[in-house]
Amino acid sequence: MIGILQYPHPLLRRVAEALPSSAFATPGLTRYAQAISNLMVTRGLGDMPPADVLAATHASLDDMQWRLIALRTASGVSVLCNPEIVEFDGERLEFEASYPFASVPCLVKGPRKLTVRYRRVDGTENEIECQPSGARAVWQGVAGLNGSLIIDRLTGGEVIRFVKRYQRKLIEERENLVSAVAN
Repeated sequence: MIGILQYPHPLLRRVAEALPSSAFATPGLTRYAQAISNLMVTRGLGDMPPADVLAATHASLDDMQWRLIALRTASGVSVLCNPEIVEFDGERLEFEASYPFASVPCLVKGPRKLTVRYRRVDGTENEIECQPSGARAVWQGVAGLNGSLIIDRLTGGEVIRFVKRYQRKLIEERENLVSAVAN
């Protein structure tokens, strides 16, 4: 099952394992890659719109958390297995949102550009250079695979304000759902 883990789900803090070499070019990994690609391109996940990057910190190939990121580019969706940031260039302050926090935006620092080394679903090694918006999203995805969340980059007062906005959005979404079901 593919779905969104909402904060404070404990799996969000769990560090994902490297995908073993025996998993590459297998039907299970191929099916997972196709399913996540279809979700990202066609309709997004749940109530969320399609994403440019999705960090899958709990890819249920065999009930383990694997290091996988799905990245949407102009040429389609690529699944980055065992992604590793090998180069980081510059910083910029920008609004960022995260699925586990219901896409509530906050102002955080992120990279201007980065290079990621990864394996494709078939096991071949590759590198990709990401520019500002992709770099920020991939950086957030790799951080998520390492058990780090968007709130970890905020200071004390910012965390409190952000969590309150997130909680208000959850309450609003529940009220909207109850209202829709009642009608």
